[in-house]
Amino acid sequence: MPTYEELNRLDLSGLEAAVEDWARVRNDLAALADQAEGGLLARAREAAWSGENAGVTRRFVETVAERFGYARDEAAIVHRTLEDLLDSQRDCRRRLRALSEDAAEGGLYIQPDGRVVVPSPDPYRPQGEATAEQAEFSLALTGRIAEILSESQESDAQAAQVLRDLADDGHGPFRAAPLRAEAIEDAQEILPLLRRGGELTDEEIATLNDLLARRAGNVDFAAYLATELGARGTLDFWSELTHERALRPRDAEEWQLLAELQANLGTALGTATHSDAAAMDAWEEQMIDLGDEMLGANQDYPMGYQVMGSLMHSGAYDTEFLTAYGDSLLDYERGTDGFDPRQWGDSGYGLSRLSFGSEDDPGFDPMSGFMEALGRNPEASNQVLYRVDNFDYLVQQRTWPTFFTGDGVTLNGAESGYTALGHALESATLGHPYDDDTPLHSRTVREAALAERIVDYYGSNPEAIGHGDLTNSLARISAGYMADIERSFLDSAVLVSPEQPASFDYGKSAVLLSVMGRDPEAYGTLLQAQESYTALAVDNVINAHDYDTAETLEAVQQVSQGGGMVSGILSEARAYAVFDQSAAQDAEFNQRVQTGASWAETLLGYGVDRTVGNVPVAGTIGNWAVSGLVNAMGENLMHDNSAEAAAMSDEIYARSMDRAQEVAAAATRAAVASGATDVDADVLAGAAASGAAEGHDQRARLFVREG
Repeated sequence: MPTYEELNRLDLSGLEAAVEDWARVRNDLAALADQAEGGLLARAREAAWSGENAGVTRRFVETVAERFGYARDEAAIVHRTLEDLLDSQRDCRRRLRALSEDAAEGGLYIQPDGRVVVPSPDPYRPQGEATAEQAEFSLALTGRIAEILSESQESDAQAAQVLRDLADDGHGPFRAAPLRAEAIEDAQEILPLLRRGGELTDEEIATLNDLLARRAGNVDFAAYLATELGARGTLDFWSELTHERALRPRDAEEWQLLAELQANLGTALGTATHSDAAAMDAWEEQMIDLGDEMLGANQDYPMGYQVMGSLMHSGAYDTEFLTAYGDSLLDYERGTDGFDPRQWGDSGYGLSRLSFGSEDDPGFDPMSGFMEALGRNPEASNQVLYRVDNFDYLVQQRTWPTFFTGDGVTLNGAESGYTALGHALESATLGHPYDDDTPLHSRTVREAALAERIVDYYGSNPEAIGHGDLTNSLARISAGYMADIERSFLDSAVLVSPEQPASFDYGKSAVLLSVMGRDPEAYGTLLQAQESYTALAVDNVINAHDYDTAETLEAVQQVSQGGGMVSGILSEARAYAVFDQSAAQDAEFNQRVQTGASWAETLLGYGVDRTVGNVPVAGTIGNWAVSGLVNAMGENLMHDNSAEAAAMSDEIYARSMDRAQEVAAAATRAAVASGATDVDADVLAGAAASGAAEGHDQRARLFVREG
């Protein structure tokens, strides 16, 4: 079983490369199989052979052609197995890191060895005393850590078993056919249950969940299930089941069953859309055609868009299907005379809840589910949101609706919609699914251009930020573009720049930071990203340039000044939230700073290419960044994480200034230790601290109170 530290720092780059390699092998073999089946095999069957050799030769040609198909299918299984393993390990790593946030909210800290302790404000004491409540929570966290580590090991073991089965010589040269048959048998087992719809018992739903959870990532299983059920049958199943269940009181256990079924079925359908089968192509077309149809005899039943949208809250859907589905849904909303998105909930108070992920979101708005699906597909989200008409409609013009239950209770569906929109914006600009902690990649021109549009709009309309979890999505986008934000404040040649830089207006950057920094979680994300970028930029100055002493000192000071500006704005935002708006407690900000370290790991783990000064490029900054610098930041963070909340805004500014200076100095010392500069480390650290202070002092000029 992996240890906490092994999974927390798990490097998946090798597995990611293997998935890409096997995708190419699968595609190459698919092309050969198509040629063999469409050419060699077709001609052999059409040939008018006769004589003693005819039967033997024809069978030989058929066998060879079939083997190409088996090779293609087996390569597809290897690819899917590795891809599933990658997804599983990413998810385990993400959930393990998320426990750090849960721990911080309870005043606890997870050490590298996985032990949960109470952090001590005294640097000479290893840990503080736990209250009874903290002791109980610590045990619960320890159990959750063990569960995630066990799940990681199980996922690895399952993938290893599949690959061993494929390599087993006792089953002949290819195992694809038997494995596909097993998947189809499992699908056939639950099809009768899916066809019963609203008649299902709780025990039968539990059976469905068990098999769907195990098989939802298998393309053969998922595609067979979807095509046998049919597009209309898929929609009818979920519509009828949710409608029937709405007719009687729902307890917590039943809610959980339905939530799991919604997630498992959505995941399976997403997997199915990656099938190359012609039957799935037809299923996808039919699903889109059914979007604007009512699925029942009266207004108590939903439309096709709504049912499919509710299932899209889970699963990774194919790019081509998502873009086509999105075109259809967007055309329907914009092309229907007098249409208002609030009409999705106006089918009558009898419309049954379709979604069970959140009590506040009944699943009536199909655009919310579509945005969630885009959030897990960066290619599709960028294609959809890069179009100016789509961006303007979804971000600026569309009313994200609030709904009512049958008894008139208000549901905050609008907040869920804004949250889903934020997830789509994240994946479209950062290049990875919103719920995946994959390190930043070398961004594309389109991603940078879309980020510019986002900063321009929300920087001009700060009142549009505070809906749902949109603030934190924008904070994560800003964290990924921290290099560009700092360059908007300080246009200096010494600041490292991405290969595809984004150009932000400094005033709009300041507005965004001023508003986002008032939220504790967003504050933690942004501060860790700023400090990490400062560390990368300092390392680049010291180790990637042949500066003389004076030039190095000036460059280090400028780099630290840019970071100080961001830190200063965030300290103003923090003070404003605590004292002017009474929107948060100062201790909340301290906790979120502690749990924002995932962004430090994301940026530092990727590093700077010292030869060209661009960020990010993998594997160049070295182990010092992830181990030494994150540790240095962590020690500084513990000084900031005082048990006593700040009593006045000046104390927040002072502590923020101290932190900015200490982090800049620590980053400089670490960079000196990893390089070969002749400049004295203390002198350079002093220049860094001075620059950070100079930038931090500009906070009052840059901070924007409105919004």
